[in-house]
Amino acid sequence: MAYNLKRYLENKSSYYKKLAEKQALLESVKEKLTIYADSLVPNQKELDRLYRYKTTLERQQSAKLSQLIQLQDVGLKIQ
Repeated sequence: MAYNLKRYLENKSSYYKKLAEKQALLESVKEKLTIYADSLVPNQKELDRLYRYKTTLERQQSAKLSQLIQLQDVGLKIQ
């Protein structure tokens, strides 16, 4: 009986050690994922620059589309 109890406790101890190792590994992976996710997003200064560039392109596109519509209207009036 004492042998079975000792073996049971050893097995439980081994199980909890493995569980603690898995938990530590999981925490390590979570930390690395956070670091990788942060590295994928540009810093705020770079984001601001990209947004300004996007806004400039959208304004240029809108202006060119407006000019195209005006030219089409002029073309229809001439015909």
